[in-house]
Amino acid sequence: MKLTLSANAARLKVLTIASVTLTACNPAGDPLVDMCQKITGNLVGTIESWAEPEKTESGNLATTQVGYTSATGEKGIALCKHPKENGSFRTSPTEVTLNGELVPQRDLMAAAFGATKQIVKDTAEHTKEKSIELTQQASEKAKALADDAQVLAEEAKVKAEELTAKAETLAGEAREQAAKLADEARAKASELASQASELSAAATEKARAAALEATKAVQDQLEK
Repeated sequence: MKLTLSANAARLKVLTIASVTLTACNPAGDPLVDMCQKITGNLVGTIESWAEPEKTESGNLATTQVGYTSATGEKGIALCKHPKENGSFRTSPTEVTLNGELVPQRDLMAAAFGATKQIVKDTAEHTKEKSIELTQQASEKAKALADDAQVLAEEAKVKAEELTAKAETLAGEAREQAAKLADEARAKASELASQASELSAAATEKARAAALEATKAVQDQLEK
């Protein structure tokens, strides 16, 4: 059985804490399966490919089974047991069986510590990639919003110009209509003044004729 890392007592304490902390921030897949695969890789060596993992939960214990093919073509199966602590299953297994043989605790702890460090590295890389992706998305969104704002500004400018031109046209039409009405009013007033003058002259002539007739009548009476 091949081990790639060693561990001391202090590191084992760090492992116990980190194994729980990483459950929520593992970048991809099921954290229990991911830890089981990494521990298996540290125990076996380079893994060429993985079989579809299996996971079962029963009461206070979760079991993950990972099949693998090593770089040398050897096939094997690892079985990891994760007890429940504080309401959730431990990411780091307390027992691992590799191809039917129970892995000694010293070897398991060393392999698990190496797996934890790899998960930390993977998480950091995933967070960095996600930050870059989100920054790019934000930049693209900001550019799209700026483009939309520019289009809206241009449309508002064109609309304002159209409304200004329409207002000027209406103002011109109103001035023309007012001038026309003023001309018509002056013409009507002149016509009425002329008619009044004619009526006044006619009335004066009738009054003069009536006065002459009255005078003649009086004279005729006197002569008789």
